[in-house]
Amino acid sequence: MKNVVRSTAGLTVALGTMLALGTSTAYAADKGVTLNGRGTAHFQDSGDKFTVCDTNADGHGVQMSLYRVSDGKIMWTINDGGDAGCDSKTYDIVGSTQYYMHLCWSVPGAECVKSSNFSES
Repeated sequence: MKNVVRSTAGLTVALGTMLALGTSTAYAADKGVTLNGRGTAHFQDSGDKFTVCDTNADGHGVQMSLYRVSDGKIMWTINDGGDAGCDSKTYDIVGSTQYYMHLCWSVPGAECVKSSNFSES
């Protein structure tokens, strides 16, 4: 009976550890940023999906650019506004390379907001 209890306890600990490790890293890099009631940008690590949403029907959209921190290079830009729903783009974030999102109101000289840095690992 002691061996059965030990085996069951060991299996329970092993399964718990696997579940904790399997779920804790999947969403480690999820990141979001909000621009003063005008729009939002979100990175979902599971699927490497970026979504930008214009949240203010003022005739102006929002623009989100993804930057690589190491050299300040713009990887790409996505806009939303003037249509229903949000716009999204899939882009594979790999390894420890650091990125940040820069979200701006689509008016020349208008306000912008920057997310904190993030990476896959």
